[in-house]
Amino acid sequence: MKKWQVIILTLSVLNPYIYGGEDTDNNESILSGLKFSVGYVSRSFDKLSFSTGSYSQDFSTLELTGEPFSRASSAGSVAGSIDRNYDDGFVKIDATDSFGEVTWNWAYENSLQVNGNSIMFTDSSGRDVTHVYSDSFAPSQWADDLNGGGPLFQLSYDMNDWRSFKIAALLELSFFDVYRANDSSTFGARRVSNTTQTIVKDTFGLGGTVPPEPPHEGTFGDPGPLINSVPSDRSVTVQDFSSETFNFANHIKESLDFSLATLSPGISASITREKYQFDFGLGISLNIIDWEAHFKESLDALTNEGKGQRINSWESVSSGNDLIFGAFLHAATGMQISESLSFSVFVRRDWASDLRAQVGPSDLNLKLSGTSGGFRATYSF
Repeated sequence: MKKWQVIILTLSVLNPYIYGGEDTDNNESILSGLKFSVGYVSRSFDKLSFSTGSYSQDFSTLELTGEPFSRASSAGSVAGSIDRNYDDGFVKIDATDSFGEVTWNWAYENSLQVNGNSIMFTDSSGRDVTHVYSDSFAPSQWADDLNGGGPLFQLSYDMNDWRSFKIAALLELSFFDVYRANDSSTFGARRVSNTTQTIVKDTFGLGGTVPPEPPHEGTFGDPGPLINSVPSDRSVTVQDFSSETFNFANHIKESLDFSLATLSPGISASITREKYQFDFGLGISLNIIDWEAHFKESLDALTNEGKGQRINSWESVSSGNDLIFGAFLHAATGMQISESLSFSVFVRRDWASDLRAQVGPSDLNLKLSGTSGGFRATYSF
């Protein structure tokens, strides 16, 4: 409900008491004892608390956990005549389909590869990547004591007047606008990616052939000498190649924005001593709250400079309009400025039910009970 709607509703309820009938004497009689106040009130709410959840803790993607990867050696199988590629040459099937398990379709780069009646080739293209992943979630709660201020309007009517002691009916209307936000991080993850390298060394028999000076490569136009097309020996070594660590963390921003209009009917008792007044009152309160809560979370890869690649993000919004009942006590002291104008300061204590809601994976609890204080100027008709 908007502020102007609440004001119109309040004035329409009090309309008969303000204007009365058409007779002037009756108007003066009814207006006598009617007071209108305007002022400012600052209210301290007991507490706003968030129990922070997270989307990241249940999120899984290969960008986080890593994808296992394996690349076979280009040296191929040790059995049969096939095309084999190495760091320092190749041995492939020739035009005769390597009949007799010999081939002229081969190449080498260094004379050190030759050892007597054999030649060795080395391949280091084989790779295996594995990942070690771990994460942690730390539940978070945060709380804040809220303060807000706004205008105050009050209508009161003296029902009984015994010299310096008066009993009055009152209707008070106040407004507050409050915004609070908090940043936190509840989720962290680490992935260690380990890469191993497979070293294959194949030895081929030369069959008495003397290899040409390196580098040599047999071609269809110049086939060259024959060597065995199947390895006579193979050795395989697996060694660590690299290790890399990746860190991830989430960032959460939670906020609550609300407007509160409090309509308070009640009764008060006041005592006047010369130009000073002392007032005590109690009543019920109707708290009309228009609220909106936001939850934003992002999951990022971290670098030495801070945030890096954005992995994912989420956003949730919850809102509502609620009517919450309560009760209040107030005390005031003031001074009469003139016959019709007075000024006072006051304190007030409110009790009201809590506002509970959920926004995304988080829960919020707003305690509307609280203490307020302020000042007001009062015009007496």
